Amino acid sequence: MATTLDQRVGLVDRRIELCVRSLTSRTGRVQGQAIDRLRRLESTGAIEGLSIRIWGEEVALSTTAVETDRGRDILQRVGAFREWAAHNDVSLSPFFESREQTSRITGEEYATLRLPTLVMAEYADGDVVHVAPHEGHSGVHTVEDRLASLAEPTSPESLQT
Repeated sequence: MATTLDQRVGLVDRRIELCVRSLTSRTGRVQGQAIDRLRRLESTGAIEGLSIRIWGEEVALSTTAVETDRGRDILQRVGAFREWAAHNDVSLSPFFESREQTSRITGEEYATLRLPTLVMAEYADGDVVHVAPHEGHSGVHTVEDRLASLAEPTSPESLQT
């Protein structure tokens, strides 16, 4: 059996989670390409698993959102992504935008978090080890950039988390 990248760097289980706003034709081409590339990586053993999550355009940053399974799940994931970013001295802020909104019905103001069109999170042994897109000292690192580095398992970038 061939040794996978994860076995070479001592990781037991590397899985990818792709979070998308929707699967509409407007954004479908870019998402479709990312999904195809990830499925190829999975078929070659470079990653152990792939899940695709539709998480919508935004989530309210209120008690109402955390009282729902879906809202709580999204906010917990974003929290884990932010912890990874802080630990790795990179920023997710350009891609996860907090905004104040006003309800057209009640006139009340509330905060929302606008979610990126496409986010790829990598997990190793259950821990977040990479999130794209993010902005670091060397600039913006996109989902496409990360997919390219994962496709070349001997590159130094593919070994970095």
